[in-house]
Amino acid sequence: MTAAAAGLEVTPARAAVAKSSPRLDRLAEALRRLGRELIEAPFEVRLHAFDGSPEPAHFPAEAALIAGASLLRRSAFLAGRACAREALAALGVAPSPLLREESGAPIWPAGIVGSISHAGGVAGAIVARAPTIIGVGLDIDTAEPIPEAATARLVGRPDELSDGIDLGRAKRLFVAKEAVYKLHFPIQRKFLEFHDVRVDLDAETGDFVAEILDPHHAEIAAARYRGKLVESEGMLLALVGC
Repeated sequence: MTAAAAGLEVTPARAAVAKSSPRLDRLAEALRRLGRELIEAPFEVRLHAFDGSPEPAHFPAEAALIAGASLLRRSAFLAGRACAREALAALGVAPSPLLREESGAPIWPAGIVGSISHAGGVAGAIVARAPTIIGVGLDIDTAEPIPEAATARLVGRPDELSDGIDLGRAKRLFVAKEAVYKLHFPIQRKFLEFHDVRVDLDAETGDFVAEILDPHHAEIAAARYRGKLVESEGMLLALVGC
């Protein structure tokens, strides 16, 4: 099916969008390895680069979600939607607008769970078939350390930073927790703060276990999720599945 037949809008410079490059291929393979370790269901991943122009193919309804946003924000958002649409197509799902809830979470087709992330010029998505898996959370960010100790304390609980403020480790905690939030919210419909999640991260392997410690919602306290974080091509990728 062509983009036009599917109802997608395509910019004249569409061919220039970086859908594939050796760097993106290596990042995608790193993400697939995480998926093979964590997801016991058919899944697909896709990554795109974005830099503000040109925009990837998209549905008008998707562009309407970010009307008035900056060019870079628009580019990142639409690149993430394009990644998700291509990953869905690889699972046999016909293209359709990927809209969002009032919370901002994507509205996935029936029988699908997924997650989208974008940062540092890289957008990515992972989708999987339910009900074998009930949720997945992906976060992508640059590997640059968190810039200051005060921010690290906002991200990390005192017991996570008991060995002192390590800004690089704090960044890894941030990325891991973002992945946990993206998994947790669609399942439990509860917002979490950084200190509501405790992450036990193995610095050598990247394996981590995240425990929910939200004192305001006893029904979800002590929920535990297994994930993994990897650094590749100057980026951090964190994935959680359950």
